[in-house]
Amino acid sequence: MLTSLLLSTLLSFSSPVHYEISLAGNFGEPRPNHFHAGCDIKTEQVEGKPLFAIADGYVCRVTVGISGFGNAIYVRHPNGYTSVYCHLQRFTPQIEAMVKKWQYEHEQYVADVELSPTDFPVSEGQLVAISGNTGASTAPHLHLEIHDTRTWDVLD
Repeated sequence: MLTSLLLSTLLSFSSPVHYEISLAGNFGEPRPNHFHAGCDIKTEQVEGKPLFAIADGYVCRVTVGISGFGNAIYVRHPNGYTSVYCHLQRFTPQIEAMVKKWQYEHEQYVADVELSPTDFPVSEGQLVAISGNTGASTAPHLHLEIHDTRTWDVLD
């Protein structure tokens, strides 16, 4: 049963897409070696859909990978939660430039970059990334997770 505080917190998040949400995968679905820890939001079977911050916050981490989440962005919110957007085609131009600089400095493609609150602040509804099909994804979609920032417990 949701507490009223948790319910009010959850209701304060906006949609990461500007069209009616249709799910390709639900939270907790059994997978071959784990339970699904997020919601898979359909992107009309195409890459390139704009994705928006679900609440005010700042980009605290950006990852680039060839497996798992693929390209992902983590947004920390002042309400104590962190939203994670996965399987991205690309990031905003400013974040793309930062990632490219990091990759050249470290001479590697795979990246895991931690950021400070002043690097990339975002407002609710602001463009944060473009949907894709990177990592361990079998079709274009947005895998979205929301975590308690302190415990990293995932919200269902």
